[in-house]
Amino acid sequence: MNKLAFLLIGTLALAGCSSAEKSAPAAGALAPVNSACPYSGGKVKNDVTSEFKGQTIGFCCAGCKAKFDGGDDSAKAAISAKATQK
Repeated sequence: MNKLAFLLIGTLALAGCSSAEKSAPAAGALAPVNSACPYSGGKVKNDVTSEFKGQTIGFCCAGCKAKFDGGDDSAKAAISAKATQK
């Protein structure tokens, strides 16, 4: 890929993380164990979550969720531990 494509993809990924849109938990979903995104530190959206080993991990945007979902179990365990600290 050329530099312009990387720049465009990066810009789109960051734009999704800066959304101020409010969200509510999906019906029947467990609330996330974290209030800050383990990747960006931004506020978690209650409807942007993934489940890992019985815990609901929240993310600020679909890009951060996709990054988590694409990781292997060891990466997910590290992010899960980071999300539940405090």
